[in-house]
Amino acid sequence: MSKLLATHLSTSVVHFKPGQVPPTFDVKVSNHSDDFATFQLEVLAAGVAAGADTHWYRQAPDLSAKIPPGDRTQFSIAILDVPPVPGGFVGAMTLTVRVFSVELRQEDRQVLNLVIEGSGIMPPRLELLLLTLTAQPLQALEIPVRLYNPNRSPLRVSLSLQGLPVEWLSDGYERRLEVPPLGETEAVFLGQLGAPIATPSQIYPFTLVAQSGHGVGTQLRSQLTVLPTGHLGFDLVTPVVMYPPSPVTQLPDPLPAPQSPALTVPEPTIPLPTTAHITLQWRNQSNLPQVITPVVQRVSVEFMGDGIEEVVPMRSRDRITLPERPLDLPIGADLPIVLPIAVQRAWLGWVRTQRFQITALRADEQIPLQPERHTVMVRVRPRVSIWLQLAAVALLTGMALLGVLKSAGHRSTVNTVRFDGRASEVLSASEDQTVRRWSISGRRLRLLQRSVQADKAVRVARYRPVGNDAVAVGYENGAVEIISLRVRQPPLVLQHPLDDRVFDLQFAPDAQSLFTAYGSGEVRRWDLSGLPSGVLQPVQTETVGFAVQALALVGTPMAQVAVGGRFNRLTLWNWQQQTLTQIPYSSKGGDQDYITSLATTDRLPERLAVADNQGRISLWDLRPCLTGGVCRPLDDWLDGHGGQPVKAIALSDDGCYLVSGGDDGQTMLWELRADGEMVQGQKLGRSRQAITAVDVTRRGDRLAVVSGGNDHRVRLYTVAKPLSCQP
Repeated sequence: MSKLLATHLSTSVVHFKPGQVPPTFDVKVSNHSDDFATFQLEVLAAGVAAGADTHWYRQAPDLSAKIPPGDRTQFSIAILDVPPVPGGFVGAMTLTVRVFSVELRQEDRQVLNLVIEGSGIMPPRLELLLLTLTAQPLQALEIPVRLYNPNRSPLRVSLSLQGLPVEWLSDGYERRLEVPPLGETEAVFLGQLGAPIATPSQIYPFTLVAQSGHGVGTQLRSQLTVLPTGHLGFDLVTPVVMYPPSPVTQLPDPLPAPQSPALTVPEPTIPLPTTAHITLQWRNQSNLPQVITPVVQRVSVEFMGDGIEEVVPMRSRDRITLPERPLDLPIGADLPIVLPIAVQRAWLGWVRTQRFQITALRADEQIPLQPERHTVMVRVRPRVSIWLQLAAVALLTGMALLGVLKSAGHRSTVNTVRFDGRASEVLSASEDQTVRRWSISGRRLRLLQRSVQADKAVRVARYRPVGNDAVAVGYENGAVEIISLRVRQPPLVLQHPLDDRVFDLQFAPDAQSLFTAYGSGEVRRWDLSGLPSGVLQPVQTETVGFAVQALALVGTPMAQVAVGGRFNRLTLWNWQQQTLTQIPYSSKGGDQDYITSLATTDRLPERLAVADNQGRISLWDLRPCLTGGVCRPLDDWLDGHGGQPVKAIALSDDGCYLVSGGDDGQTMLWELRADGEMVQGQKLGRSRQAITAVDVTRRGDRLAVVSGGNDHRVRLYTVAKPLSCQP
């Protein structure tokens, strides 16, 4: 077989003297094969047993890259120590360099002489008897070491421990030992760690140095891990705080109404006379630096309970000013913290107690917080003194005796508001399970009666357009009933599977049909001709493929239903021809994007107003869509409610005005041109909570607008406006 690899040594003799710069030589290997190949090598020393330690030399690289045919690679060998010949060695020794390739399945050997100078004494071997060294402050320290003498003569060794603080090694940091031939000796370094404050938790590297009298030695590097210990002390200096500090009757509110409840404010704006202070003391009595973030929660204790504190939401006017950034507590630090506090005060009553629980978030929780939390009691004085309160109580008692009644409003979110056909009444439906009728008295609403008291939330309600003598009511669970307002009789029930929420319903102008929309994507038509009673079945059902939010009857003679809902989908359902037509809405949406409201008018049945939860309001001319063409918006705008969702819209009968309500709490009136272009907007009112329902009608020379929302209120606005659209 031909030789596929060749080896060349840079020298035939290498001189090595312990303690001096390690000698080196190069090995060049040539690839004489026709294939790519990798090469490895090892150095064998005469007298060294197979499998012995090979740390006496170092090679680079460990493995060559793949060498193409005809090319060569080079290894560099450094002699670091005397080969481990039993009993030591001085003089000339034969080294064999073995080069081999797995791919070529061949090897080559070359020989050179290693001349070892000096005494021939081999250095002792060091061994740490513990795999890991850990300790805590003030704990005894014990580092056991074993020395082995590989020589055939006794060896006197100076063993020292370097790198650890000298004060930890109470028994000294140096040992003088005599190790027998081919034998071993053990030594122990004893000591004690310092106090936690003086002994930070970290890794302490150290070196064991063994030096013989013959000038040979060895080193062993290791490390000692000091474990975390101690605790983070936490004291409440002011367990009881009086707020405000002085008992002053204060009629104006010192705190502006916030947009949302807040706990941490970067720059306190509370006037000093109305601010009390909570004082805390933090002490880092551990061996780890700490980073803490104070946390304050409002808690309550149930009256006559077991004394367990329960976390409750912060009130809108509670203010506790926390540090802007986490607090650094070095080891041994003692840090006082003052937290300004101002809490919501009752106008009337007695001194009340508010409890706030204070603890801390820590980046490293190895060190316990002692105690984990404190509870501060804030004694809150009322704004009005007891004498003024007694006078007010006397006044209120007199008013009660004169028949002052409680408010007749809703007790939950108002989902629907509607004017009747004569603009003399308003219908409202709420999640408080009621439908109420209000009479319009001038510019105010007066409760006429509670028309429906159900056992489930009411989602939508509509007057029957002919005569306004009945209302259709849709409930949270999907049930729909038609209830007479003039005759006391059982309601007409529209049969539908429960738990499919009804979102909207619309009467046909002649009141002969009713359309209902559901979260499942179904739209149903019910035949109301012939004065049905009892339980009614739908005459048509259409599935549009998305959760429906709103309906509007469009076209002449309103033979189609506009359907809007999830994914910003807008569809026309021709229920007479049983066809669906998709309208390309301006804004394509994901599964969280909804068309929230649709509106049209009897006088302009081809004009459709659309609102969505991205804040867009648009006006459409549907005449092309109704005849098979493509519809485009006449106008649209996104800035009506500050980019927040628009929850409800309504068009005036003449199509000259549009009303909208949104999550920003505003009720807006928009003037429109005859061609559907928006001219300008006017803010009618604002609530702190979302407006969820609106309607508009004309009363003489004034527009009447009604709104309802999450604040449970039904509001009426009247505005003087021209009787025709702007040109």
